[in-house]
Amino acid sequence: MKCKSCGGPVRVNDHAGYELCQHCGTRNRWESIECSLEGLQVLDLPLESNCPRCHEQLSAATIDKLPARHCTGCEGTLISTEDFGFLIRSRRASYKGPEEKPIPLNPQELSERCDCPDCQQTMECHPYFGPGNVVVDSCAGCGWIWLDGAEFNRLVSSPGLRARY
Repeated sequence: MKCKSCGGPVRVNDHAGYELCQHCGTRNRWESIECSLEGLQVLDLPLESNCPRCHEQLSAATIDKLPARHCTGCEGTLISTEDFGFLIRSRRASYKGPEEKPIPLNPQELSERCDCPDCQQTMECHPYFGPGNVVVDSCAGCGWIWLDGAEFNRLVSSPGLRARY
């Protein structure tokens, strides 16, 4: 992420809502954009990586104040494996809405491939081993999980494992 003033590198501090540039001292405040995924805030902060699906430029984002990357073109989200596990557990434990009947797994989704935006290696495509019958893409080397639009919501609202969390 780069400073809006000098282009120097900065990191977003989601708790403060801004980040101080280490190079020029400018306070960079990032605007957020509303999205369909509850708790997702897309920051008006384009990144240097592209979407693994539609190849649009990714933007910095947060989900429940955890860092993520989001594509406003196809609505997909890239999140660390560790943060993904935490979010699924916490969201499913507190979910109060109606349970959605899982959509049967589409075997064709298992043949779709995409490349990791960081290392450019082909991501592993596999069913998420939880409720929801969702196929996710993961990069073991970089620790990323790619979720196509609406997949996160399907995982949270699916019946099944709430009692275990």
